[in-house]
Amino acid sequence: MNCVRFILTLTVAICCSTNCFAATILNFDFAGVLAINDPFPIGYGSNVNTADTGYSGDFDTPNVTFSTNGNFSFLDDGNWIGSNSQVGYFNDDGGATVSFTLTADAGFEVTLNSFLSTYYQSYGDGVLDNVTITGGTSPLTFTNTDLTTNGFLFSPNYTAQSIVVTLFDADGNSSGNFGLDNISFSQSPSAVPEPSTLAMLSLMSVAISLVVLKRRRAIQYGKLEATQ
Repeated sequence: MNCVRFILTLTVAICCSTNCFAATILNFDFAGVLAINDPFPIGYGSNVNTADTGYSGDFDTPNVTFSTNGNFSFLDDGNWIGSNSQVGYFNDDGGATVSFTLTADAGFEVTLNSFLSTYYQSYGDGVLDNVTITGGTSPLTFTNTDLTTNGFLFSPNYTAQSIVVTLFDADGNSSGNFGLDNISFSQSPSAVPEPSTLAMLSLMSVAISLVVLKRRRAIQYGKLEATQ
């Protein structure tokens, strides 16, 4: 049975060696590193596997990439409601629709745990007209979200191989009126293993079966010898 235990242990190790419950939070804390309206460093939010500026959480989503449309920039300003003042915002005043995307590598899924949408007071009405989250089997939609008190923490816990979050606001000057903070996401192995993983597990299953069969035959052979 020691051999069987070894094979089972090895199988579990292979299945769990893919960062089953890894998490990262993009907190956009670049004070003293970036100037106002500076774009974020290339690759920020993507393939995170170590602590660095602008992150909190477990710093462990090496198989997920983060991207945005538009001119996504850093802003450190006390006028943001619901945030510690350091946010990521879309510095393209006049564009009504903006988005960010989380994409997992093949064999993985990404879960969008939560994100904070903040409002730049005195501009617009502080109501985010529409937020859609797509990529999984059922899209999510949030309408007329009031950001004027403490912003709004979206907590969709939405899982897919690729997730697109689209934010729409009809106010003039719209995309510059709201920012994003504390985007929290996790990665995990896909529910359906890749062919290479399935092949490895099949080989493990065959090996276990052979070991068990050999042991049974040894036991039966021993019983026959004992009766002779």
